[in-house]
Amino acid sequence: MADSTPEPLGPRGRRRLAVSARLGLWIAVVACLLLVPAQALGGDKEEALKHFKAGVSLQKVEDFEAAIAAFESSLRLYASKGALFNLANCQRATHRYGEALATLERLDREFGDRLDRAMRAAVDRQLEELKAPWTPGRVPEFN
Repeated sequence: MADSTPEPLGPRGRRRLAVSARLGLWIAVVACLLLVPAQALGGDKEEALKHFKAGVSLQKVEDFEAAIAAFESSLRLYASKGALFNLANCQRATHRYGEALATLERLDREFGDRLDRAMRAAVDRQLEELKAPWTPGRVPEFN
């Protein structure tokens, strides 16, 4: 019987994983700057915007668990494509791949026809990566 212990990531694999994480973070930061809910003017929308901005700040310092909570609070008050996209990136960063997939599918369902070309490409790429078949014990490498 073959040993089913996963091979540890070598230097190249760790480097690729780190580059992917940094790229995901920068995509999220750019997206948040472009996608702050413009209509967040009153009541729940204003409060949602506060949570969204807190999530962005937490995401920048890589406090992904707290950022997830902030984005989820924002989304309970007012759904926005920026909050969904950033939530999915934080979920990926914390290895919650199933949740990230569900969040991206919600983003696509609710805002797919209103995504700009860059976000559409990022969402499509991430959906493809998250839906790819995985080998048990293998750490997925996202580009």
